[in-house]
Parts: sequence; structure tokens; C-alpha cells
Amino acid sequence: MNDLVDLIRLNPLMTFATGFAIFFWGIRFLSQGLQHVFGAYVKELISKASNSKFKNIFAGFLVGQVVQSKGITAGMIFELANAGLVRLSRGIWLISGANLATIPLVFVLYYLDPKYLVVLIPLGIFPPLIFSKGNLPRTGRILSGFGLIGMGLQLMLSVSDFIIASFPTELGFLWNTGTFLFALLFSMLVRSSFVALAPALALISHATPLTLLWVAGANIGSSIISMRRAREANVFSKRVVIFHLIFNLTGLALLLVLALVIGNTSMSWWNLPMTHALANMGPLLLVVLFQEPLKVIVKKIVPDEPVNENYELRVLGKSKDLIPSVALAQTFIQIEKFKEILDRMFKLTRKYIESDEVNAKTLQKIKAYERVTDNIRNEIISYLGEVITNPLSKSQAKSVLTMMRVAFELEKIGDYLDKVATYHTNINQPVQECVKKDFFKFFDTVEDFYFEVTSSLRGSLSKPTVDLLQKSYSIRSQAEEVRIDFSEKLKGCGFDTEMLQEFNDILVALRKIRSHCQNIHLSLMAI
Repeated sequence: MNDLVDLIRLNPLMTFATGFAIFFWGIRFLSQGLQHVFGAYVKELISKASNSKFKNIFAGFLVGQVVQSKGITAGMIFELANAGLVRLSRGIWLISGANLATIPLVFVLYYLDPKYLVVLIPLGIFPPLIFSKGNLPRTGRILSGFGLIGMGLQLMLSVSDFIIASFPTELGFLWNTGTFLFALLFSMLVRSSFVALAPALALISHATPLTLLWVAGANIGSSIISMRRAREANVFSKRVVIFHLIFNLTGLALLLVLALVIGNTSMSWWNLPMTHALANMGPLLLVVLFQEPLKVIVKKIVPDEPVNENYELRVLGKSKDLIPSVALAQTFIQIEKFKEILDRMFKLTRKYIESDEVNAKTLQKIKAYERVTDNIRNEIISYLGEVITNPLSKSQAKSVLTMMRVAFELEKIGDYLDKVATYHTNINQPVQECVKKDFFKFFDTVEDFYFEVTSSLRGSLSKPTVDLLQKSYSIRSQAEEVRIDFSEKLKGCGFDTEMLQEFNDILVALRKIRSHCQNIHLSLMAI
């Protein structure tokens, strides 16, 4: 151990690299802690559509604060657009807000002596020791994250003057020829434009063109990573990605203009945080002024495909880049969308059965919805399969299993609604008057039970406040009584054996819907 410490002391490059590694893991710790404590609010921030540009900017800013990464927040917005959960008109404001998220921390790290943050490392062990419930135990990770960031930056600063004095030729070559390219490649390597600023915080103490080029390179590197993700995306997501690129290119143009103004002079009041703020706030002003022309330009660059593309929930990029709390929030939004489709299927199915004659268009809609439910179920299962490859907390693992089960059961409900419509088509005549009133009463009972169970799928994945098992058992008993009663009545109405079997199949399908609703209820009760 002493040999390692001596090596770090004797080799400033090793010290600098060690400091950067500690800084990097500090950012990871801070991000994970913030997600554990505030991750539940992420879904609320991104799922509620708003026509207010400023509310959307604020939402993007807050999500970026929780994740502590502009790139990861942008990736999340791309995936939401790919799934049809965020439109371009809203995505541009969320992206703009996310780009502002790291500005406060850059100012803090630049102006606050990092040694004051180091004391937070030991303080981080106390919350989990003192508290056992709620989010308070997890605040320790936030404190430790800030402390590690301070320690890493302190180590880099401690040898920065020595490195600058010891390697004037090498650093001169870098500064004169490759600052922008190095920052760009470094940003792509660490997959974070903010983390890529760490060496600049330590090595560049005042405003020069180097500062501007470093910030610009880091931002463009983030855009290139986004472009790589866009290869797998649909048109809707690609448009948001292109806007992200335009945003960062605009920031680059502003910095280049500023570099020409500053030249080789030093301006003490204009430093790295100011440069970083300009690169992200300057383009926002242009977006506010020219929103509609920008949307037209983006749609010109990424036109509609000849064949209509479908929205799809999928991982864009690598699964290791997923943030579990954010991914679970995205998945739940998709489950809410799933429920909305089934709500419409119930109404269409009842309308179809009530009709005196077969309505081919309504039947086609029901079957189209059934195919959509199959696709959504597959998307959710596949997406969550990627999520579980990442480390999860106990509650997150339970949420993954619950959402998988809920998606499976919702798809089965869609299947049986389709079967109800198909069996009714096979009968090829309206519901007989002798059973019509009682049949639709039973249909309404099953439908009401479905809506009562799935009411827990609104807002958040939460435990139901009422135990509905007894009601489910009662409907099951009622279904058997109705089947026997209807068999006798329909025989008297002239139904032959084949038609009677089709009608019995409708009742069985409704009973199966009740069964799958019960399974959803049991899954939610286990949360």
C-alpha cells in the first residue's frame, strides 16, 4: 500500500489520473444517490405533457439534475420520442432544459475549494447507520459522491502546476493543434461532456481560446454519441437527435465567435463556468426566438419515411448506459399507454356486440388494437430484459418483475377481448332479447372490475388501497351461474348446439378477462 502511495506522490501523471478516476466515480455515486432519492419524481416530470415551453425547460433541467448527465438525460428523451411518448415540439424544450442541468455544479466546483467537499466522504456513512426507512439512508451516497468529486478535483489541482511546467512541449502541441479534437474524443470515451470538463477545471485557470475549444469539443462529443444512438431510432426520435446536434453546433458557433473576440488575451471574469454556461444558455435563447423555423429545418433534414414507422420502446445504444430509475419510469409510461389502448378496446368491443349487424370496420379496429397490445407487451419485456442486466436495488428489482407480469396480463386481456368479438362474429346475429339485458349486465360487471383493478396503474406503480379478491371470486361464481342460465334460455330461443357453444365461449372469454385482472391485482398487492 505504501509503495502505491509513494508512486502516486512521485508520479504527477499518476496522481492526476487517480484524481480523475476518483472524480469520475464521485459523479457516478452522486448520480446514483440522486436517482434513488428523487427517481420517483422523474416519471412525473417527463410524463405530464405541457404546452408551456418554460415548464418543459424546467422539467428537463430537473431531470438532468437528478441524473447529473446531459447525455444520459438526452438519451432518455430520445427513447421517449422513439416510443411516441414525447413529440418534437416538447422534446426540444426538454433537451434545452437538460443542457442547463450541469451548469450549477460546474460553478460550484470552480469557485468552491474542493477540500471543503472532501469532509463529506466520512459523513456519507452516517445516514444508512442512523436511518432505516425512506430515502434518508440513501442520502449518504449523495454526500459521499460530492466528497469523492472534491477529492478527485483536489488531487488533480495539486499536480496541475507541476504538469504544466514539466510538459510544456506536449501540452503546447495539444493546446495549439488538438484541444477541440482531444475534448471531443475524451467526451466520447467517458460518455459524458460534464466528466470531460474535469481536466479543464484543473489545468485551465482562466479564459483563453483553449477553454472555449475544450467546452465546445466536449459538447460535440456528446452529440456524436447521440447520433450513433439515432441509427437504431425511428423518424420521431431522429428528429429530436438532430435538434440536439443543432443545439450544440449553435453553442460551438457562439464559442468560436467569442474565441475570435478574446484572442490570446486573458479575461479573469470570463472563465470555464461562464464558457460552459454560454455554450448551453446561448442556444436556448435562439430556440426560444426561432422555435417554429427550427422545427421546419429539423423536419426537412429528417423527412417522413415512405412507409409509416411505428413508435417503439427500445434501448437506444448500450444497456449499460441505462439508468434503472429512469428506465422504469419510461416503462411505466408505456404501461399507462397500454392501459389506454385496452380501455378503448373494451368500448369498441361492447359497441360491436351491441350492433344489430356485423360492422367490419369496428372489428378491424379491435383486431388492430390486439396486434398493438402484442407489440407493446414484447417491447416492455425486451426493454426490461435489458434493464435487469444493470445493478438494481431490491425495490427496483421488484418493480421490474411486477411490470413484466402486468404487461403479460394486459396483453392476455387484449387477446380475450379480440376473442369475444370473433365469437360474436361467428354467431352472426345480435344478442338475443331473452338474454340481452343479463348479458350486458355481466359484461359491464367484468368491465367495471377491469377499470377498478387498473386504476392502480395511474400516476405510479402503487399498491391498491382495496383488496378486490372477494369481488373477483364473486364474479367467477356469477359467470358459472350466468352460463348455465343462458344455456337454458338460448335453447328456448332456437340456438343450435354450434351457436350455443360460440356464446358459451364468449362467457368463458369474459371470465378469463376477470382472471387476468385478478392476476394484475395480486401482482400490485405484492409491491
